[in-house]
Amino acid sequence: MTAAALAGVAAASLAQEFPEKPIRLVVGFTPGGPSDILARALGQKLGERWSQQVVIENRPGAGGMVGTDSVVKSSPDGYSLMIGATSTIAANVGLYPKRNFDPVKSLTPITQIADHVSREYRLPSGHQLVLVTPAPLAFLGIPAQIALEEPIEQGGNISLLQGNGLIYRMCGLGSECSIHEGKASARRLLLLRREALELALYTFRYIDAVDQVVVFLPPAPGKKGATLLFQRDQLGPQLLRPLHASLAHRTPSVTGVESSPDASLVSRLTTDLYASSLTPGNSDPGGIFLVLRPLSEATSSGGSSSSGSGGSDLSDLSQALGGP
Repeated sequence: MTAAALAGVAAASLAQEFPEKPIRLVVGFTPGGPSDILARALGQKLGERWSQQVVIENRPGAGGMVGTDSVVKSSPDGYSLMIGATSTIAANVGLYPKRNFDPVKSLTPITQIADHVSREYRLPSGHQLVLVTPAPLAFLGIPAQIALEEPIEQGGNISLLQGNGLIYRMCGLGSECSIHEGKASARRLLLLRREALELALYTFRYIDAVDQVVVFLPPAPGKKGATLLFQRDQLGPQLLRPLHASLAHRTPSVTGVESSPDASLVSRLTTDLYASSLTPGNSDPGGIFLVLRPLSEATSSGGSSSSGSGGSDLSDLSQALGGP
């Protein structure tokens, strides 16, 4: 059976401005075959729905491996899709042991991770804690690069992180994405931090192309939310063992999160909270910096929601996109 498979961070369709450029739909077989016919019919419907061109690209060879490899190596921004077949996703795993990619890890839709994790976290009433929406590290279709500011005691330097990033936005059903039930508390924050960590661990394990995960936490009513940053190389020990070896198999409740066996690990790996803002990149006129500043320092210094030239405009735009 043939099915559409998304490559890398394929959840860009959740962003309000997606798509802003033509979509590439790769077929790993020659024109005129069943996969090609399906792709052209699907491409036409997607183009009508998105009001954007969907370009069919035939890349035959090695039972679909050539086309699949090109998609896996593409930018994980949601603009490269493929028509997958049993051979490309399953049979080739045994036929080609020296593949350059793992179809399970490289082609897992990121929306599946967000849905799987978020539905395990509940409020005392039984309602889901937050809605989690993933998106590429971009705002209004403009790619962003993370500018990370160190705490003063660590030197206060600014580092530009290299590689591909992914955003998860946690949103409650209250005003401005706040959680509409109960009161904000340290225990509820710890549970949100645990959920963010689990999202990052799943992402790094199954999506090879992602190097950083940014999670926007929901704010308390009337306040700004904090931001968490996870980097693949900093979670190396956790990625070398099964997930349940790091996080308890049973997802804790708000009242039980502090006594969960993984509470100390969660606390240690999610200690650094950041205030986030957007500012135009000074080296690339078409780029944006997502600035992450230690929350304690941002608060003590007045914590502007934007920084740099034109920052307030970008901040307003990011708010409309569900960004920082």
